Amino acid sequence: MSHDPAPDGLRRELGLFSATMINAGTIIASAIFIIPAALALQLQASGPILLAWGVGALVSLCGALCMAELGAAMPRSGGMYVYLSRAFHPGLGFLYGWSAFLLINTASIAAIAVGFATYLEFFVPLGPWGIKLVAVASVVGLTGLNILGLKVGAITQNILTTLKIGALVAIVAVALGAGRAAAFDPVWPAEGAGLLGAAGPALVAVLWAYDGWSNRPTWGARSGTRAGTSPSRSFCPSCWWRHSTWR
Repeated sequence: MSHDPAPDGLRRELGLFSATMINAGTIIASAIFIIPAALALQLQASGPILLAWGVGALVSLCGALCMAELGAAMPRSGGMYVYLSRAFHPGLGFLYGWSAFLLINTASIAAIAVGFATYLEFFVPLGPWGIKLVAVASVVGLTGLNILGLKVGAITQNILTTLKIGALVAIVAVALGAGRAAAFDPVWPAEGAGLLGAAGPALVAVLWAYDGWSNRPTWGARSGTRAGTSPSRSFCPSCWWRHSTWR
């Protein structure tokens, strides 16, 4: 099978399924298993919790559709770096790239790794230092797999994302089968005075859980496995699938 190089020289080796799994896997991470409990602690009622998830989904969907349009129009690896550089100034793209490397993506990866290790402790006794070591080992291990090559990283992502989707489907199935309507009580907090103050942090947490939609254009030039296949044919369907199923 031939692989036409992208304009920046990268080989297009990601098909629709791998693109979709990477797209979904960047959002279905440890955050979805962590954030619901934090929201329940802050908002203390099912109505505001569902409202926060709905508002966050709408904002994320709008952002993802904008990214899908930009990615289809400019199928080059780099994502936000490319768009900021071309729309405003290369200096802004440069600053964003270093910010993402030193702070944005680094902090997100660290938080997800710690969340994974924290939940692992429920099954394996780790202790404070064990959690830190497992978190570091998970980051180093996944980094090593991606260094081995795009195909190895894509296969790993496909497997892990399939497992995570299966876990979420199982949780939903158990909740619908064994859940009770009384679990939604209270629908709205009796004292709503502090609700506005809690809404901001809750929405930040929800948006972090939804985060990942902006990562798809970063590797847009790697999509399209056959000669003559446009990256946009993998890009737009994968974004649509992820948002239609996850929202």
